[in-house]
Amino acid sequence: MDTIKIEKAIFGQVNQGHGLRCFSSNKDFFNKASPLLDLPDVIPSGVNPFPYISGFPLENYYVIAKTFLDVNALRAGMVIVYALAIPLEEIVYLNEINQLIDLLPNEPINENDFLNQVLVFDISKNINIINGYSNIQLAELLVGRKKEPFIHVGHLDFDKSVISIWAIMWPSMRKNFIFRLSLRPGDCIEPALPNLVCIPEALVARWNQDYKRINQSSKIESTSSTAQALCSGYNEYKDFIEKFGIQIKNPQSLGLLVQAKEKYLSNFNDFSECLSLVRFVEVLSPNSAAGYTDKQLLVRQLENLVKESKIGDVLKLRNLKGISFSNFQVVWQAIVSKIENNQFIADDDRFIIEMVEDALDAENGSSNNWKDSVQLGFSLAFKNLNTSIFLSTWRWLNLNPQLILQLLDSITISPVIENQLVVHAPRNISKEIEEFLIPFLRDRNLLHLHGLIVGGLYSTLEAFKQQLLIDRDISFTTGLEALTSRAKASDLLQACLDMNDERINDIVVRQAAKNPHILKDVSFSSPKSLFIWTKVLINNPVVWNAPKNSQEILFSLLNEYLTSRGSTHVELIRLLSNSPIADLCDFSNRLDIWNLEDKTFCDNFLKQTALGWYSRALESDLIDLDSILEKSVCEIPGLNERLKQDSLYNVKGVLAIFSSINFFSESEFIDWLIFWLNSSSQKIEADMNMIGQIINQNRWNNAATVVFNESKLLTLNLNPILNSCKGLLSIWDRLTLGNVSDNDRWEAFLQLLELLYPKGPDDQDIWSRAGGKTSILRLLGSGRENWRDAIRKIRNGSKPYPSNLIREIKSEFPNNERVSILGNLF
Repeated sequence: MDTIKIEKAIFGQVNQGHGLRCFSSNKDFFNKASPLLDLPDVIPSGVNPFPYISGFPLENYYVIAKTFLDVNALRAGMVIVYALAIPLEEIVYLNEINQLIDLLPNEPINENDFLNQVLVFDISKNINIINGYSNIQLAELLVGRKKEPFIHVGHLDFDKSVISIWAIMWPSMRKNFIFRLSLRPGDCIEPALPNLVCIPEALVARWNQDYKRINQSSKIESTSSTAQALCSGYNEYKDFIEKFGIQIKNPQSLGLLVQAKEKYLSNFNDFSECLSLVRFVEVLSPNSAAGYTDKQLLVRQLENLVKESKIGDVLKLRNLKGISFSNFQVVWQAIVSKIENNQFIADDDRFIIEMVEDALDAENGSSNNWKDSVQLGFSLAFKNLNTSIFLSTWRWLNLNPQLILQLLDSITISPVIENQLVVHAPRNISKEIEEFLIPFLRDRNLLHLHGLIVGGLYSTLEAFKQQLLIDRDISFTTGLEALTSRAKASDLLQACLDMNDERINDIVVRQAAKNPHILKDVSFSSPKSLFIWTKVLINNPVVWNAPKNSQEILFSLLNEYLTSRGSTHVELIRLLSNSPIADLCDFSNRLDIWNLEDKTFCDNFLKQTALGWYSRALESDLIDLDSILEKSVCEIPGLNERLKQDSLYNVKGVLAIFSSINFFSESEFIDWLIFWLNSSSQKIEADMNMIGQIINQNRWNNAATVVFNESKLLTLNLNPILNSCKGLLSIWDRLTLGNVSDNDRWEAFLQLLELLYPKGPDDQDIWSRAGGKTSILRLLGSGRENWRDAIRKIRNGSKPYPSNLIREIKSEFPNNERVSILGNLF
C-alpha cells in the first residue's frame, strides 16, 4: 500500500475571466489545467447542468474536478471548480475512482476548508486485486466505441457512469480516460477529445444516432470475445502484454490484443499466422524498446518464414513499417535476398508485376522500407547477374511494358547488365514492344540493346542507319554487332556495301566468318564485296565456296591477272589458290598459270588442279593431261595409299587413272595390284580384263608374273587378267594356263630336250631308246641345232613318237614338273 500526495486547486472568476484562484502547490501545472476546466461553450438559457464532474490526464497527473455555477460572480455564466491532481502512474491502480470523487465537495465551500483537507491518500499497486467487472453491456459499448464519445443524458448519476467505466477499464486504459460536460458535438474536438460526456437533457436533440448513450439499456444478442476480455481483467493478458511490451490505451484496442494472443497461442510457424501476429504487435506495442527480447524472436521467426515463403507472400508485407521492432531490418534484408535470388517463374508473373507496381508507386500505402527492399532486391538481381531475371524481363515487358521500363529506369544499367539483357532476349519480340522500347533505349544511350531491337524491327540497311544516328563512337561496336545478329544474313552484305562504314565492314567480316551464307552474293563486278570476301578468308579459310559462283569469280580474277599481268585482288587469288576451287581443270588458260613466275602461286594451283583431276578421273570424267599436270598428279601426297583405298569401292576409276598416267612405275602398280587382289572388294571380269590390258600395254613382265603367282595362291580366278597379258609370261607359265598354241607346245618340247640332253638326240641314246632311227639324225652342228632338226622330222612324221620320247625322259627324270606338263600335251 502506497501513500500518495494529492494536489488541490480552485478555479473561478479571476478579473473578467476564468482562471486559477488558489492552490495547494504546483502553481504552473494548475495554470495549464485552467482552460480545460472552463465551460466548453455558452450554456443556453434555461439549461442547468450543474454540478458536474470531469476528469482528464495532463502531463504526469490525472485531474478530477467538480464544477458549480458561481452565483456570486460579477459576470453571468461564471463557474467555480474544485480540482484534485493525482500522480498519473498512481491513480491507474485505483479501482474505485469514487474514493477520489468523494473528496470533492457537494456544494461550493470555503477555499481554505477545501485546501486544508487531507492531502494524502492510500492506494495499492497490486494489480492482482484489480478484478474484472461483470457489466457485459457496458463492456460491449466500450470495446465497440469508435471516435465519437459516449453520452450520458443529464448530470444526475453521471458520476455513476464514470465510476462504472473506470472500474471496468484496465490500468493502461485509465491513463487516457477523459470525461466532462458537453453542450454540443462541436465542442468535442482534439486534442482533448473526451471518451464520455454528460449532456443536458434539454440539448439531446443536438446529438444524432451515431452517439451511443451509456445510460440507455439495449439488448445484447451475443457477447464478443473482446468484451469478455475486458471483463476478464488485466491479469488474463498480463504475461502476453509484458512479453511484447504492449500498451492498451483504450478498450477499443482490446480486439487487436485478443486476436494477437490467439495467433501467439496457435501455430505462428505458419507465414500468414506469424505475419498477423507481427502486425498486431506493431500496432499494440509501438515502442521498439518495449518487449525487446520476444520481439527479436518474433522478427527472426518472420525472417525465416519469408525466406521459405513464395514470392507472392512478399506482397503481404507491403504495409508493414517495422518501427515497433529494433531488428526489423533482417526482414527487409530477407525480402531483398528473396527477390535477388528468385527464379522468377512464369506462374509468379502476376505477383511480380503487382510487387513492382507497388514498389515504384511513391503515393500508395506501402511502407517506404518495403518499397526500398523490393527495389534493392530487383537491383541486386540485375547487378549480380541472376539469369532468371534477364529471361523474365522480356516476358514481363509483354504484360506491362511501361512498368518494366520504370523498373529498368530504377536501376543502374551497366554494360554488363545490358549485355545480359541482349543475351537472353527472345528471338521473336513483338513489333509493339520493339517500337515501345526504342525511345527509352535511345534516350538512355543503351546502344547495345538499341542495336538488338532495331535489327529486328527494320530492314538491315534501315537498321544500320537508325543505329548510326546515335552510335557514333568508332571504338564501340557492340550495338552494331547486336544489330547484325538479328538481321537477315542474306541482306547483310548489301547493307554493308551501301553503308560504307568501317565498323560495319569489320562486323560483317566477323559475322561472315561464322555464317558464310552472308557472302553468297559476292560478285566479280563488285570490287568492295571481293575485299570483304578476302578479309573473311583470312579469318576463316573454309569460306572459299561461300559465294554462289565462287569458282567463276576466281577464273575471272585469273583472266584479269593474266591479261593485266597483275590484279588489285592478288591477296584473294592467293588465298583461294589453296582451296578446292583452285582446281583449273575447266580453266581454258591453265597452261599460262603453270608458267607464272611466282612458283608458290603456281604450285598451289597445280596441287589443287591435280586433286581435282584425280577426283574427276575416279568418276571417269577424264581431262587431257599436260605433262606438268601429269607430274603434279603423280606427286599428290599419299597417292599410292589413296589409290588403294579408292579401289575398294571404285576400281574402275583407279584403273582409268593408271591408264591415263605414264609416270607410274611397274613396282608402284604391283604394290597396288597385290593390295587389290587380296582385298575383299568385288572382282568383276571387266575390271580384271582392264588390269591385264594395262600390264600388257606397259609390257610389265613382272606384274604379269605376280598375277600368275597370285593365281596359284588365291581361290580367285585371275584368268581374265592373265589372258590379256599372257604373252608376257614365260612359255612354261603359258602352258599351265591351257588353250596353248601348237607352236608353243613344240617350242616347250624343244627347250626341255635341250635342257636335259644338251649334246643332241644321240645324248644317252635317248633317240634310239624311244624308237627312233639314228640314221636320219643330223650329226654335225650344236646340240640345239640337232634337236631342232630332229623335232622338225618328228613333226613331219618320222619316229619316234613324242609320247615315246616323253616316256623315256620321265623314266630318267620322274620328278621333273615340266616333263609332266608335256606329258599332258602330247
